[in-house]
Amino acid sequence: MKLLGPKMVQLTTNKVRVIRKRLKEAHDRQKSYADSRKRPLEFHVGDKVFFLRWRIGKASFDLE
Repeated sequence: MKLLGPKMVQLTTNKVRVIRKRLKEAHDRQKSYADSRKRPLEFHVGDKVFFLRWRIGKASFDLE
């Protein structure tokens, strides 16, 4: 079966909607899991701590 024109666009649009919905559901599940396990960090004088500073929009970080 060969699809052309508006029929192909509609089929593709529907598939994109399904994919976006599933990605959002997966993202929401992961966020809920991470948020439920998040705890405040406590540091004491003398602790050796490395801070990572992320740069927005880049896949890199700085180590301070």
